[in-house]
Amino acid sequence: MNHNHIPQWNLSYWINSQPLEISSLQGKPTLVHFFQMFCPSCVLHSLPTLQHLWNERDKLDLQVIAIHSVFEHHAQMAPDALSVFIQEFRYTFPIAIDVHNGSDPVPGTMRQWSIQGTPSSVLLDADGMEVWRHFGRLDLGTYEDVIRSNGRAPVMGGGPLCPVMGDRS
Repeated sequence: MNHNHIPQWNLSYWINSQPLEISSLQGKPTLVHFFQMFCPSCVLHSLPTLQHLWNERDKLDLQVIAIHSVFEHHAQMAPDALSVFIQEFRYTFPIAIDVHNGSDPVPGTMRQWSIQGTPSSVLLDADGMEVWRHFGRLDLGTYEDVIRSNGRAPVMGGGPLCPVMGDRS
């Protein structure tokens, strides 16, 4: 288990929420999920699972936030396209766009948080400390086990991934 403070995020264009700061999340565990709308595993598995967790957030005593972290096909995944995508699939959880820093194709928060690709999830405890992270697809039951155990449940990953291409970090 990591128990690390996470870096601040640099996010823009919030959907389904006013802009949120990491400091405002303390008090409840928070699941932060990194995705791309061109990532098949994100579209078919992770985002529907995230919507279910959002719908059950009061029972799970959980906050849920998704970060659209585009590291390829930037022109096709602009904010307008993301808005249409979110409306089409009727996602209601808070979603923000990860901001790019200069010429780096990997957006800032994704790089600062050392996210390997999409889908990726990070669980923060009620104090805002990272207690768990996973790169890859998970089923709903595994997410619920991890959340209820505050990141202590064992996880076996699986499914197709969208690794960051050309990452030199």
